Amino acid sequence: MEINSYRNPGIDLNRPAASAGEAINRAGEAPGDDLRKKAREFEAVLVEQMLKAVQPRNSLFGAGFQGDFYQSFFLRELAARIAEHPGLGLAESIYRTLKTE
Repeated sequence: MEINSYRNPGIDLNRPAASAGEAINRAGEAPGDDLRKKAREFEAVLVEQMLKAVQPRNSLFGAGFQGDFYQSFFLRELAARIAEHPGLGLAESIYRTLKTE
């Protein structure tokens, strides 16, 4: 059975699917970029937990649901920026360890 795309006639919908073990790279990404990204996200979560532990309860964002929401949003973004370049070095260490296995 042949499938045709009426919206994009130049697209071949009848090509074989990629095998489970075959790595498909997105444009501009090296093969290890996904692992490095996940390691950086993990480091950001750990940094966020450390920031939550030292953050005072009566903060700049006020009390109540909105204050808690904005405080958690702020801490999540701050942790992501801290973990970005170069971070604590934990993401790079995790990446190297998992890359060799």
